[in-house]
Amino acid sequence: MKIASYNIENLFHRDRNLSKAELKYSHKKWINELDSLISQTKKSNAEIRRIRELAFLLGFENITQRPYAILQKKAGNLYLKGYDLEEKTKATLINNYEGWIALQTKPIPLPAIHHKAKVISEINPDILILQEVEDRASLEEFNNTILPTFDCDPYTQIHVIQNSDKNGMEIALLLREGYELCNIKTHYLKPILEFKIMSPSQNIIRVIAVHFKSNIQNKDVVDECRAHLTTYLANRFKTLLKNDETNIIITGTFGAPSYCYSNAPLMQDTKIKDITKHLSFEVILDEGEDQNYHRIGAYRKGVNIKQQDYMLLSPSLFNKLKDSGLNRKGVWPENRPKWRYYSTLKNKIQEASSHPMVWGNVELL
Repeated sequence: MKIASYNIENLFHRDRNLSKAELKYSHKKWINELDSLISQTKKSNAEIRRIRELAFLLGFENITQRPYAILQKKAGNLYLKGYDLEEKTKATLINNYEGWIALQTKPIPLPAIHHKAKVISEINPDILILQEVEDRASLEEFNNTILPTFDCDPYTQIHVIQNSDKNGMEIALLLREGYELCNIKTHYLKPILEFKIMSPSQNIIRVIAVHFKSNIQNKDVVDECRAHLTTYLANRFKTLLKNDETNIIITGTFGAPSYCYSNAPLMQDTKIKDITKHLSFEVILDEGEDQNYHRIGAYRKGVNIKQQDYMLLSPSLFNKLKDSGLNRKGVWPENRPKWRYYSTLKNKIQEASSHPMVWGNVELL
């Protein structure tokens, strides 16, 4: 049984707010300048123009939080989509065109879409967990249309579970023929999903998929939230073991290195095992002098990218692990370290995702 976890950072379209990088020095200067200008009682025309420029540079023009708008062939107007919208039939020659469009998203370049499919096809797992999928329709099209062009058969089962956010960061489960989803357990108001899966050999596997926030802004708050969630996961893991469930996998994006105190309740205070510590774990190493370097918080020596994505196994599954690895060929090495990536990948815009795919192959009798 080969299982993989991949934060794919959306398939065809991505929320604009998710594409914004951390505030750089110039952005901080703009914020300070704007605060200074707004606090002035009297403002010159030049200062008012500068306030408008700064507001644009900082993205203040994105004031609507509604994700969709109604497009009507009626004086070229856009109408926001809401619960009070009356039922409309599909477009005909009589009623002309009417549909809805996304407001807060931007399309993902075609080369990036192809690299996403290339990463998946290269590993070709039986069970695939995806984080940050925008919707089921996109995943179905990706599964049925894009994957086959890279010699990867479509998955026979796909499940997309929406989270509490509105920016298209859903978790998806894809299964090969012979694998059966027995049930799904949600954990109220927590970015945690639990799948009970039966393998072709009639083994039951408990897969817990997580998607935690990264340390981008409000680091202390995010760390405290993660500490609470990993404590919850640790208790859940111990409960499952007590109930004689031994085939347990916890996987997904934790958003922080393993040494972070917020991950300690699960990764240090339980018997769960990190797949990267297994002798079979393989990944193409960094090039040059970084090959012999071990960065703090990295996956391992010679794989000097910050670890945010994990596959954690119960002791029973860890002992049955045949091989495992990390695929980062679709990640663009913008700065040091450097590693081998797809020859078709030319720049940051074309990368499959800023996250690698983590995978493991377990021998189930």
